[in-house]
Amino acid sequence: MAEALVGLMGQSYYDCLALLTAFPSSPDVEEVEEPEVHEDVGSTFKEQLIRARRGQGVFRSNVLLTETQCRVTGVSDAKHLRASHIKPWRDASNSERLHGANGLLLSPHIDHLFDQGYIAFSNAEHLLVVQEVRTSLLDKWGIDSGTKVGLFNREQQAFLEYHRVNVFKGKTPA
Repeated sequence: MAEALVGLMGQSYYDCLALLTAFPSSPDVEEVEEPEVHEDVGSTFKEQLIRARRGQGVFRSNVLLTETQCRVTGVSDAKHLRASHIKPWRDASNSERLHGANGLLLSPHIDHLFDQGYIAFSNAEHLLVVQEVRTSLLDKWGIDSGTKVGLFNREQQAFLEYHRVNVFKGKTPA
């Protein structure tokens, strides 16, 4: 999908990768002034990427207004957590993409499982897990599948319902 988008903008995929790797991976994306980029990347394209990265910072800030720690691991130091979209970016409207209720703070390995649909969260504080992950990863990572993940507000519940129906690879309990 990224390659198709880049193609529409008239830049090569590899030029974009070079540009993206020029950005630091710090959560303080708003403080990034202007990355060092290759000469063949156009100024319009560079500006679009800078705005996208800043949007990620806005989303993270919005998520931090509601979430204080990873729902599964309990890690609370934000520099070790990812702001993960509940309703994926590709499926969300512009307003949903930056809405804080469409996000959770998750440890990187939990973010991966959530993003790929191997875990989900019920509205009743339960962690939902695809069986193959339950037996192959959770035990090795020391994660109790019976972990209570806390309550979600009404807006988060709507996004979580979307995730359970459209992203989660397991069967959602009735």
